[in-house]
Amino acid sequence: MTRSTLVFQRCLAFTLERLGYKVAQMPRAKVLRLGTRLGRLGFWLVKRPRTTSLRNLRLIYGDALTEAQRRELTRKVFEHFGRVTLDFYRSALRGDDNILELVTEIEGWESSKQALDAGKGLIGVGGHLGNFEIFARYAAKSGVPLTVVARDPNDPVFGAMVKKIRQSGGYEVVSKGGASLRKLFVALKKGEAIAMLTDQNSGDVFVPFLGIPAGTVTGPATLALKTGAPLIVSYCVMKPDSTYKIVVHEPLWPKENESEASLMTRVNLALEEGIRQYPEQYLWLHNRWKSAFEEKNASRWPSGYDLPALKAKWQGG
Repeated sequence: MTRSTLVFQRCLAFTLERLGYKVAQMPRAKVLRLGTRLGRLGFWLVKRPRTTSLRNLRLIYGDALTEAQRRELTRKVFEHFGRVTLDFYRSALRGDDNILELVTEIEGWESSKQALDAGKGLIGVGGHLGNFEIFARYAAKSGVPLTVVARDPNDPVFGAMVKKIRQSGGYEVVSKGGASLRKLFVALKKGEAIAMLTDQNSGDVFVPFLGIPAGTVTGPATLALKTGAPLIVSYCVMKPDSTYKIVVHEPLWPKENESEASLMTRVNLALEEGIRQYPEQYLWLHNRWKSAFEEKNASRWPSGYDLPALKAKWQGG
């Protein structure tokens, strides 16, 4: 973690701790405006994620976006995550009934119910799109028995605050890592749901993501292939009126003799739909293609891609 990122996370944690329960009493519109300002501060303060976002957008959109448009979209991304962070904090303090009121549109929810009724459990997969924290609380409040795999924030101060809020959400939280694997198998065997975000840089397998091979985790596919549980891509995005819309895709049932790479390719394709529709709500700030462009992984790319040209584009050449 860079020093600038650490400073921003500490600044955010300090702001939330200082305001405390005052945030819960604020009108929501005021909280969202404050979140926008904090996000804008992060845009100017935190250089490396800003640079990473501009590079990722150049790779994916190419000449379809000018440098000024990429910079504007990056600023909007910072502002979005400032808003949803404070919105989640406020909503959690006010109680889960408030969270239910914030979700005004749901698409495909019956898909998850039908998958759970099959008795093999359910593996919810998503990305850093929209407000994934509110989605988890909404699902738990709606009666879905849920275990969430969460990566702890790098900054311990900010991480402790996030962990405390998550633990009050009515779902079990396990840290990312091998020690949690048994708990996930147990939950699926009981016919329950587990959830994880799958869009972080990895070296497991290299499959297309937004049209470019990216290092992608295989854990969700491994669980699905071993248990027969379906993968369901879902996300929760903020609408123009500042309420939320939940989108649940059709279950991706593992096919006979299907590879992990094939199954995760299907996951990525479903997740792409939401990212392309709501690019300002996606975490472009993450170095998603880091492993993909490392020299040691060049031989692991699928065929049909001009790796040198894509790498030069990613680097700004």
